[in-house]
Amino acid sequence: MDRFKTWRKKPIFWVAMLFLWPLLLLGLLVILGLWSIQDIKKNRGQRSWYQIRGTYGLLFIGILLLSGFMQKNGSNNTEINSQAASIMVSSQSDKNNDQSSSEAEASSKAQQESSAESEKAASEASEKAAYDASVKASSEAAASSQNAASESAARASAAIAAEEASKAYEAKSVVQQTTEQPTPQNDTGRTVFVTGGGRSDVYWYSTSSMPARTNKNNIITMTEADALAQGKRHSRTE
Repeated sequence: MDRFKTWRKKPIFWVAMLFLWPLLLLGLLVILGLWSIQDIKKNRGQRSWYQIRGTYGLLFIGILLLSGFMQKNGSNNTEINSQAASIMVSSQSDKNNDQSSSEAEASSKAQQESSAESEKAASEASEKAAYDASVKASSEAAASSQNAASESAARASAAIAAEEASKAYEAKSVVQQTTEQPTPQNDTGRTVFVTGGGRSDVYWYSTSSMPARTNKNNIITMTEADALAQGKRHSRTE
């Protein structure tokens, strides 16, 4: 101890402290600062800034810098006071770290419970959305099939109406042709027309009343009396 006091009085001691003390303090501040920044980045999404240990580390660095500044510009008493303040801050920081650790555990537990409730609510919401989507799809499919059935029924009705209109038109045409044709007379000497070169079993009063596919080159003429004598009869479609 006496040797340290004696060496302390030498100028080389103060020269060494002049170069080593700032380097040691700077290294400590860099390590503590890097740890504080990393801790804040890691936990800022989980806890408030004042509940993170890294915040107290930065505060500690700030206090150290302030105390160093005061040490440069103050006396030996100021140096002693700043060291005491640093010790108090360190103890307070440890105390706050313990408190923040317990608060962090409580906050983590509460956050886990909140996360579980959120996941449950999200799962229920997704199941409800899927059920609503399936019900909507079923109703749309039913409506689509109903519309298709309605369209099919409408088309069938239109086809039936068109067919009935066509039949009515054909019947009207037959009646009109029948009414427009001359009324047969009882005169058996009237000239008639026989198809198939005279081999047909029916005769016609006019060639215009014959079917469209009739070969006009095989038509022969005779009197109605001759046709009746050969067992022929008047065409029913004329």
